[in-house]
Amino acid sequence: MFEKLVDSFSKIVKNLSGKGKISPEEIDQTIREIRIALLEADVHLSVVRDLTTNIKEEVKKLETSEIFTPSQLIIRSTRDKIIEILGGQATKLEINNKPSLILMVGLQGSGKTTTTAKLAHYFREQGYNPAVVAADFNRPAAIDQLVYISQNNSIPVIFDKNSNSISIIQKAIEESKEKGYNPIIVDTAGRIHVDQEVFEEIKKIKAKFDVEHTILVIDSMIGQEGVSVAQKFDENINLSGFIVTKMDGDAKGGIALSIRYLTGKPLYFLGTGEKITDLEVFHPDRIVSRILGMGDILTFIEKIEKQIEDEQLERVEKYLEGDFTFEDYLSYLKMIKRMGDFKSLLSMLPLKMFGIDPMAFRNVEIDPKSIDRIEAIINSMTKEERRKPDIINSSRKARIARGSGTSIKEVNNLIKHFREMRKVLKKMGGIVKKENIPELNLPFNPSSVRDIISMFGKK
Repeated sequence: MFEKLVDSFSKIVKNLSGKGKISPEEIDQTIREIRIALLEADVHLSVVRDLTTNIKEEVKKLETSEIFTPSQLIIRSTRDKIIEILGGQATKLEINNKPSLILMVGLQGSGKTTTTAKLAHYFREQGYNPAVVAADFNRPAAIDQLVYISQNNSIPVIFDKNSNSISIIQKAIEESKEKGYNPIIVDTAGRIHVDQEVFEEIKKIKAKFDVEHTILVIDSMIGQEGVSVAQKFDENINLSGFIVTKMDGDAKGGIALSIRYLTGKPLYFLGTGEKITDLEVFHPDRIVSRILGMGDILTFIEKIEKQIEDEQLERVEKYLEGDFTFEDYLSYLKMIKRMGDFKSLLSMLPLKMFGIDPMAFRNVEIDPKSIDRIEAIINSMTKEERRKPDIINSSRKARIARGSGTSIKEVNNLIKHFREMRKVLKKMGGIVKKENIPELNLPFNPSSVRDIISMFGKK
């Protein structure tokens, strides 16, 4: 996520590091580099112009400061101003009506249908009883897709291919009275391009029903054109806010930094993958920290917190010390499988800040389909081998391979993977435990995962 921006800003900070003073010429040069980095990431020109002007003004106010180094001065000003244009704090998608009707709108291919199911899953995790409505009658495949995803994830779905948007929404509202559905999330009709027909469809729905939220789902890969799309939707149907999808791909992500500022409407979530759980609340401060190479430790901890109980925290602390056995490794793999893609977790940590190259771990993958084979290999080890993996020699590998119905090559690969993961976890633990994290300005010195989680509490 935002890899291009992270790389660009890391270079900017590196160029400034170690300098005792910062000259006006260096300020101007750095501002130019920031401007180029933002433009290359597809941030809208008007946003870049306003942002760099504000950063320059802020830097000049603080350039005589004896508190900040040049690197800290630029990063602090850049961080503060980007957070400012993004609205400061996260905007919660509030549910007040009973039932609350949420319209999901957007162009075809934006991920609207998948995001509809993800949003329902999010609300279910918050303690609600959501249902989704398949109302994209322009694309029958969208109805099939929503039904498939919803049923596979035990989400109530209301659909009828022979109906129409008004009738199917009315049916959903009637069912909600009996079954207590709330919110009702409607996947509305999409188009390849913005046109008046799609706006008229939404206007008819909003005229007929008490719609609480109208959310535009927008593809991050659309680039600067996404700003025009967002503005047209907002002008015609009055959006509540946005969800930006496909932030896990090769998109530069500039749209996420542009639409909040140019429309004044909040960005609620980022779609970060294909799983039903891959919908991340948009926290401006955390996203900016990630962009500036500072990582996002809080989101990382929250992802762990969702998967483990309090009594398991000691084991997680053990993992992050790099001291764990093959049995621990298997438990860890299952936890990571529930949490999501391992590389996306690494992206939340400030690896570069501590001289760790994230690319060194690009081949550290977890294939969900391989978990069973891994378990078979581990179960074929003796108790001593599981507790002391380093004693496993060639003859032991051959015996383990026979017992698990696998090959010696697979056993070797598992042991190699195990050692890589042990090394990675130890480095991750060092980051979480780091007492003097530069430029993060955290109000605490996190000495362990337990300390961090206890400070923020269970939601």
